[in-house]
Amino acid sequence: MVHDDLKRLRRLYGDFIRDDALYNERSYTLLRTDVNLLYDEIKEAFRRIIVSCKGPEGVDRLRVLEIGAAWGQRLRMFVEFGFLPENLFGVDLLPHFVKVARRLSPSSSSFLVADSQQLPFTNDSFDIVFQCMVFSSLLDRSIRKRIGREMVRVTSPSGKIVWIDDGDPSYIRKHSGEIFYQGVSFEEVAAEIFPDAKITRYPRIILKKNKLKKCLTESSSPYSPYHKLKYAFHSLFRGNRRHEVLVIKPRKDNA
Repeated sequence: MVHDDLKRLRRLYGDFIRDDALYNERSYTLLRTDVNLLYDEIKEAFRRIIVSCKGPEGVDRLRVLEIGAAWGQRLRMFVEFGFLPENLFGVDLLPHFVKVARRLSPSSSSFLVADSQQLPFTNDSFDIVFQCMVFSSLLDRSIRKRIGREMVRVTSPSGKIVWIDDGDPSYIRKHSGEIFYQGVSFEEVAAEIFPDAKITRYPRIILKKNKLKKCLTESSSPYSPYHKLKYAFHSLFRGNRRHEVLVIKPRKDNA
């Protein structure tokens, strides 16, 4: 089952890379209004977490690892926050994404092809380890657990894990009749993936798909500020937001 799930991921994301109607660096850009709205919300969530957990000072000394870094679009926002590019690391299962991330990101940042069940880093290597919508692509719960253990292993005793992902297991997406995306419940995160960790829940982010579509269709111009106003309005209602934002403090024996 484990190998089957990884094969499924490679096959599906191979389709996504080839098809510009799907998920790749050519089509999933900030020039798209929907992507811009999501990016802004994810960026603001990271900003709040960094300020509340670490403060604005000294971020240039912090080392960051992203699990499932794709083409580096999220790691690059950390440069805007004042993190040094040489302290930013990303891993991804797909060589294509890693190649693009290296091309688009500062040359001193590091991107590696790796299975996150066996991260190529020593224990306690990073101050922040994060994943954004990666676990919802994993259907095998045993893989989720193993990646969770690896994230804990490479997080420093004073470090934090940041989790941003769909929190609704009933939400399923398919490609060519095959499931490629399913939300992960908070209960699974707390009981199975990061047991014994202290978990802080932040307000959920990212509108449900039907609400996002409503924001996009109610204005004909892609440049209209109306999109953001509608997005902000619908986001006021917690039931409209689906993605969990969690800060996880692992229990480390040497902490």
